[in-house]
Amino acid sequence: MGTVWIREFTGGLDTRKLVETSRGGTLIRAEDCHINRGGEVEQRAAFVKFADLPQGATTGLAATLDRLLVFGSGAAPALPGGIGYQQIAVSEGQTLERIESWSLFTGKVYAAARLGDGSIEHYYGAARVTAYGSNTAIRPGAVVRTFGQKLNFLEGSNLIFSALNDPTSYDASNSAKPGAGFFDLSVEDYGSEALVGMGRYQNYLAVFSSRAVQVRYMDPDPKLSKAVQTLQNTGTLAARSITQFGDNDLFYLDSSGVRSLRARDASNAAVTTDIGSAIDTLVTDSVVRASDEQIARAIGLIEPRDGRYWLILADQIFVFSYFPSAKVSAWTVYKPGFLISDAVVFKRRVYARSDDAIYVYGGLDEAYAYDDTPAVVWTPYLDADRPTERKSWNGIDVACRGTWDVAIAWNPAPSMQHASDRVGEVTETTYAENRIPAENGSTHFSVRLTSKAAPPGGGPCIVSAVVAHYQSDEKDEARS
Repeated sequence: MGTVWIREFTGGLDTRKLVETSRGGTLIRAEDCHINRGGEVEQRAAFVKFADLPQGATTGLAATLDRLLVFGSGAAPALPGGIGYQQIAVSEGQTLERIESWSLFTGKVYAAARLGDGSIEHYYGAARVTAYGSNTAIRPGAVVRTFGQKLNFLEGSNLIFSALNDPTSYDASNSAKPGAGFFDLSVEDYGSEALVGMGRYQNYLAVFSSRAVQVRYMDPDPKLSKAVQTLQNTGTLAARSITQFGDNDLFYLDSSGVRSLRARDASNAAVTTDIGSAIDTLVTDSVVRASDEQIARAIGLIEPRDGRYWLILADQIFVFSYFPSAKVSAWTVYKPGFLISDAVVFKRRVYARSDDAIYVYGGLDEAYAYDDTPAVVWTPYLDADRPTERKSWNGIDVACRGTWDVAIAWNPAPSMQHASDRVGEVTETTYAENRIPAENGSTHFSVRLTSKAAPPGGGPCIVSAVVAHYQSDEKDEARS
């Protein structure tokens, strides 16, 4: 007799290898779940509807210290409680299409608004920003960010910044409000002709195009600012995907998948890492299927309860769980069931907008809410370290909470990977009970688990471990 014991799932989704050669502890499918601090598979929380907005009257979603905000060009409509309104008083004859980006400056929203004719206008609170001076290189751009006591934005190859402590003035000739100006990053190094986004890296500002990243020291006095480093052959497709993760990492969506900018050594020199390599094929496949607008508006954020990184791309969320002390470094996927256009973190909750509805992840109660969305988990095809030996499988045990449907796939051939045999249902750990019968002869097996009902005390469905039992045919023959 022999056993294959899957003790934990610390590797999460891993699509880098064939399903029959992927290692134990990884998964080949992991939907609507994540890996918790113990290396267990845990069902995600529910996306609970928070508010319905008046149809077609608003756009975007932002958060200040004390409220959520939506935007519109008309007078304030009637809105549900807990949601504020910021009017974008567009120029005469214009319409508001959407909010491209926003940032907080002294607690007040600074927004880049795209108008119906495709042009961009900036607004600080309700006031339109107009003080750009006579230099035609300084004009409103779609990506805005507060950094170094200034409001910074991108337009073409230019990084443009406001006067010190005044996000409404960009006129470099105004001596009464010093510090404003711009840098043409295309003269610093090639690859920065069309800037896409920016984020904080250490104490520097990292400015991204689709194929280069410039790391810059930004001094209040523009004459003292300088380029520190340029990284070629990496960049981002989506400004909103750039997200600070922990103290040292800056995650972003590259054309090849999710990448990270981090310090190489004590010098703080930046280097790119392939933090998303385990799911590159899934991310790039999703990018191929998405529209250009959906790609450009992908969103990165940190879920505050457990510190997970989310990359939201249309109707999918790629989730990275990282708990180094438990050796957990794991990707999974959420499928909320709707397209997400905007998302923010507010008062330790994630709020997501889809059309004219706002959802809150986990609800508003102290404990997260869960619904009947099934978590789906597939292990790789495992072989007891004897890949060519045929085995007589006779049952499995599962350590779990909640009700799970259990199936097993036996043949890793591509044409058979979606074929499986349902072997039963478990509602609690089976170690002290009779194992689930599962009889078949094969070289490999893959366990397929789908959550069905919450544990009796509530909370998420969890799978902690799986044990498969077998008799080796070849060893039996050798002994007989």
